[in-house]
Amino acid sequence: MTLPFADRPEESRVYQDLKTKVLQNLTSDEFDSLKASMFSEGVNGLEDEYRRLLLLGLASDKISVSGPLANSGQVATYTQSDDSTSPTVRPPIGEVWQVIAIAVSNSASPSGSSSYQIYLSDADMLAASPSKPSAGNDLYYSQTSSGSTNIPFESLIEDHNAQPFLLTNEMFMRPYNDFDGMATGATCNWNIAYVRIR
Repeated sequence: MTLPFADRPEESRVYQDLKTKVLQNLTSDEFDSLKASMFSEGVNGLEDEYRRLLLLGLASDKISVSGPLANSGQVATYTQSDDSTSPTVRPPIGEVWQVIAIAVSNSASPSGSSSYQIYLSDADMLAASPSKPSAGNDLYYSQTSSGSTNIPFESLIEDHNAQPFLLTNEMFMRPYNDFDGMATGATCNWNIAYVRIR
């Protein structure tokens, strides 16, 4: 059985919005924008349009039902400039990221040892402590102390936490360096490798 409007595509929102696009040229942003507008506007024939959207997403590798989205791997750098603030690694609403690895690269050789901590937080935790995470407020995930310029994944993540983990807009990561051993004016780059699951 065909979907409604298969013979009259001008009546379908998915067809209307994408009629000039070549499937392999559809960007993730364009797909996400169409999806968001359909959810917010309550399109007529919504169930059928969601099926079209699902088929379009699967055919264009913009959604996946079995793992990471195609071509979604990225290494993002979050810079921390001092001990008073912490970067927040937070996917946009509707996205899910699977973190594969985390590493630190400091802009200058430390003069001593600093504590590098990773916390998981939600919106309430962020509101309670917006500048930086703490063990009393956020979910403590892992920690290491080091005087090295570059710190690899296996040093940052304790063995029992080494499996990849998921981040959403509702549960996100806040890495933190206490800057105890940092050289004057140095910055700490948190390099986060992830793939997008949704």
